[in-house]
Order: sequence, then structure tokens, then C-alpha cells
Amino acid sequence: MEHTKNKKYFVEEFKLEEKHYPRIVQITNDAFSGHHFEGVGSMFFDIESINMFFGSPLLSKCIFVRAVHKETKEWIGFVAAIPRVLKVKGAPREYKAYLVGFYSIKQKYQRMSIAKALGRLIIKIGVEKGLDGYIAFFEEEEHGVDAAKSVSRKTNQPLDSFLKVDNLILKVLNVNKFSGIVKLKFYEKMGLKLLESVKNRQNANIRQYLDSDFPQIKELLEDFSKNNIISLTRDPIDYKWFIENKRVTTVVHLNKQDKVDGFIAMFKFHLSGFGNIEAIGCIDTIH
Repeated sequence: MEHTKNKKYFVEEFKLEEKHYPRIVQITNDAFSGHHFEGVGSMFFDIESINMFFGSPLLSKCIFVRAVHKETKEWIGFVAAIPRVLKVKGAPREYKAYLVGFYSIKQKYQRMSIAKALGRLIIKIGVEKGLDGYIAFFEEEEHGVDAAKSVSRKTNQPLDSFLKVDNLILKVLNVNKFSGIVKLKFYEKMGLKLLESVKNRQNANIRQYLDSDFPQIKELLEDFSKNNIISLTRDPIDYKWFIENKRVTTVVHLNKQDKVDGFIAMFKFHLSGFGNIEAIGCIDTIH
């Protein structure tokens, strides 16, 4: 247990169990509802989405840290770190890294140094485990990157920026629903309407993923990590569990020998905005 700058709260590592999912949902939805893209709603989590991220057979290898109010025992903050293998083309070895996510503080407890306390503890745990490093993604206009820089200084652990994402590819399948969670100008809505339809094209070489495809998927993942400049790869057991989750849709492409030579995996989650909640898909892997 570690105290924060405000002695009313403490942070600690804990073992995540399914009974904790409602608390994680409460913290993340409260936190993300106050930090969203301009004109766009925020990510919305439910029990199933939390399970999709953390229900893996390798759950015990993850790191979970919570912030708790000492008197009320209310959970007010949460952060998770998920094991990944970082491969960099030309590097002498692979790197044991953890992907940091779900960095969440309830809105009324923000700006009380709780995020920094969570960060310091998770860094301490990583050092004790002998990790090569952590990886996290930040929106430049938000305060997460500032907290990360502060944690870096306090723990004397270097912080480097190695990738910047300038654009996201978006395909809107239902403009009316999308405009219920995203602020669209009239001409934007009309333009998206023109691109809304999707042609139904039949291709005998494309079908949905079958359990028997996984050995070939595993080979493709190895090819992915070998031939990309930078790759973050999952343990094969973890990835098999993920693509067979009911919220994940995976389709494969077959070559002339009826072997899988390409695939794409997409997971479903939700955005909320203007009092509405809508399902959207996010591509996780394509190769």
C-alpha cells in the first residue's frame, strides 16, 4: 500500500476478479465521460467489454493497481498493464514490455496527484518484475502525458516518444446513429450519407474464422512481428482466447491451397454522447 499526496487515499496492487468488474465499469465510465474528443462522445464500458480486455487465461500475468478512499473504501482510480512482447527490427533481442491502459480517475478526484501515485506504483512493480519497459498511448491535448512525464521524473525512469498517430480511418455504416453521438455539420452528415452504403460482394476465398484456423493465424502473427519495424505481440494462448471472444469478429482469406494467408480481427465496443450509446467496431489486427 502506498499513500498519495492526499493522505485520505491510498494506491495498491490487487488481484482482479470478475466480482470487481462493476467497480471498474463505474470508474472508467465516470473518468472517460469527462475526457473526450471535441464534438465526440466518450468510450463507454460494460461488464462484457471489461471481460474482453481482462478475462484472458493469462490474467494472472497482468498488473492491476487501484486507488481507494481510506474512510469510505470507495474505488476512485484504476490502471492496468497487460503483457506484450515488443519487437523492433534490427534490435539485438525482444523486449519484455507491458501495455498500460484504462488509466482512470473519477472526475471529482482528479488533479489530486492520484494519477501520479498510480503511475509511480506501477513503475515500481515493473522494476521489481524486471520489465524492459511500459508502453502507453496518449492524446496530446489531454493531461495523461503530463502525468506520465511527472512519474518519469519522480521514478528516475526515462520516457521516450516513438510513435505519433496523426489519422484514424473511419467508416460510418449508420449516419443517423453516428450523428447521435458525434457532432456533425450539415454538409458532413450529407457527405457521409453518400458513402454510407456497403456493396455486398461475394468472394469464395473469404469466410469467417474457424477454431481450426488458429495454427495458420499463429504463423501469420509471427510473420507480422518479423517483418514490421515495430510490433507488439500477444502470447498465442491469449490471442486465441481473444479472437474467439463473442465480441470479436474475425474473417480470413484463403489461398489457392485453401490455407489462411490473411486475416482481420475487429472487436465491438461502445461510444456515448448526447445521452445516446451506440456500438462501434475497432480493428485490432490486420495482416
